[in-house]
Amino acid sequence: MQGDRIPEAARLPVLSQAGLATPAAPWAKVEASLTLEAYARLWIEQYRGRTSRGIDESTRHDYRRSLELHVLPVLGGQGLDELRPADLRGLVLRLEAAGQAPSSIRKHLAPLRALLATAVEDGLIAASPAATLRIAGRREGLGSAEPRTLTGEQVSALFAELPPDQRPLFELLLQTGVRISEAVGLRWADVVLDGTPYVCVRRQVCRGRVKPPKSRYGRRDIPLSSRMAGTLAGLRAAEKSHEGPVFASGSGGCLDVANLRRRVLRPAAERAGIGRVGFHVFRHTCASLLFAGGKDLKQVQHWLGHHDPAFTLSTYVHLLDGGLGGAELFDELPSGS
Repeated sequence: MQGDRIPEAARLPVLSQAGLATPAAPWAKVEASLTLEAYARLWIEQYRGRTSRGIDESTRHDYRRSLELHVLPVLGGQGLDELRPADLRGLVLRLEAAGQAPSSIRKHLAPLRALLATAVEDGLIAASPAATLRIAGRREGLGSAEPRTLTGEQVSALFAELPPDQRPLFELLLQTGVRISEAVGLRWADVVLDGTPYVCVRRQVCRGRVKPPKSRYGRRDIPLSSRMAGTLAGLRAAEKSHEGPVFASGSGGCLDVANLRRRVLRPAAERAGIGRVGFHVFRHTCASLLFAGGKDLKQVQHWLGHHDPAFTLSTYVHLLDGGLGGAELFDELPSGS
């Protein structure tokens, strides 16, 4: 992916290199004449989030990345107090022209919105120029802003191109809808195969760091179909130790998601002729299969670990025509074994 590597010249210096302030310096002492880039150098290191939950370091990493790659090369030289809504609209147009999807543009502008809100709180600007900024979905005829899902034919084509030893992981992604970080974080102690089989989602691994799920709603038990349970039972029987990850690297540690995407998923998708896909397409496809199989909104919310049924509805409303129930509907899908 073109944005995978940050140009050396675009990288933000750490606070001590910037020579503008120390981490303990009060925001009120920052001069309002700072450029957006100079303020961003301070803000990204000191930002603590806008809620009581604070900000996760992986989120800080993503914020820094979006600023460095997509915001500051365009607006970084402008004075913080000189930014106008038209400047931000211009940035959105540039990102659209570069082929960025609306969801990606919202992601890249999220740290800019938070930064400008902090600047308002610090009295550096009177109002945020991002307050009225709107990012529309794709226009009719240019594609849909709805999450992409795979058809049954595309699933079959993709699985046919996946290396056999990698199919169980992708089958689990498809059937459970877990995020790739949650799948990588699964350990054998999280897999229950006796009685009614299910997996316990209790952690995720992001950039090599083990941490709790995205929210408390992410802690969930997801039913397994009998075929998926059989596939996992076969994997477990082949393991000498049941203490490590369910899907381990060659050295026995956690899989590297970037390598898995680059070396396994993308080549298989290209060979299958289904275009470029990411891991989240399995989550979206799982949601479509759950609704097609008769699951209601609340069940799908809990299955996917969403914090709010309204979020599930807004994301998957286009798919809508007591317990989660079983998972046997997945037995009609391609086998991971």
